Amino acid sequence: MKTELMGPSGFWLETLLKDDQPKREYLALANAAARLSCEPDYLLDEGIAGKLDLYTPVLHEGLYLWPVTDRGIPHANLVGSTDGVAPVFQTRLRYGEYAVLPSTDIEKIKTEQSVKPSGYICPELVLHHIAEWQPEQQQSEMVADRMRRRAKGVAWVLAHPPATDVGAIRLEMLRMDGGDLPRLKEQLAKFAAAEALPDAAHDDQGQPSQKIDGIANSSDNNSGLTILERQIRAIEAGADSLNLNRKAIKREEKKTLLYWCLEHHHELFESNSERGDSKFMEAWKKASLQDRIISKHRDTYANRK
Repeated sequence: MKTELMGPSGFWLETLLKDDQPKREYLALANAAARLSCEPDYLLDEGIAGKLDLYTPVLHEGLYLWPVTDRGIPHANLVGSTDGVAPVFQTRLRYGEYAVLPSTDIEKIKTEQSVKPSGYICPELVLHHIAEWQPEQQQSEMVADRMRRRAKGVAWVLAHPPATDVGAIRLEMLRMDGGDLPRLKEQLAKFAAAEALPDAAHDDQGQPSQKIDGIANSSDNNSGLTILERQIRAIEAGADSLNLNRKAIKREEKKTLLYWCLEHHHELFESNSERGDSKFMEAWKKASLQDRIISKHRDTYANRK
């Protein structure tokens, strides 16, 4: 089995001769699924949920930017003019080296069989740049930590539009780290054990109703849930984390909740719409119809219509 040097090469080639350089075994999803006795769709779903890194070769060599400000705020989250708000880090990615594909792109591959990559996630590269940048800029640990938390959620993007078509990522091009196999094997074994439990130990959706021998209950396991349901649960979790009353969300609190969801569940709420909140609003409306999230004075506004 081919073992390849962890990318991207802009950082790792500098340390190519080090004996302790970490290496990664890239496995095609079909091969990994065969080893795990599962379907490739299971691995895709784990990637979409942000629970498994799925790798793809870089299709266009060139200068890439990491679109995060020097305050650790993604450009996508900025409100108003972004003129003069430049990304802090830039690097060169080389054709064919492996990087993590954003979960939103993985979701498109599952439904459309291919995707034009929106960018490439390179966590090790971000951490390397932060380690050099922080002391030089005398930035606080709080800002540096905020940027580290973005490392796996914000993709590197081309600094300049390519002159030619960059091509598309297809399902057969995706890879996973062989080092994730033991964890996934254990996880699948727990799911199988949960399925074998007596009916009394399951709720009416067929999920484990409580922790039994270390098996997580249904609220801990998002496997098999629709994207919309995961979005609604993320909104509920955000309300709880921010100490908001789910049944009386104020207008300004709704906006705060939107930013919380974009920060903590970027893969679920990232939107290419002009307003940037279309996915959040769709999930919010559904949650409101189910009375799981209620705006304060909702009934008053409804009566005015």
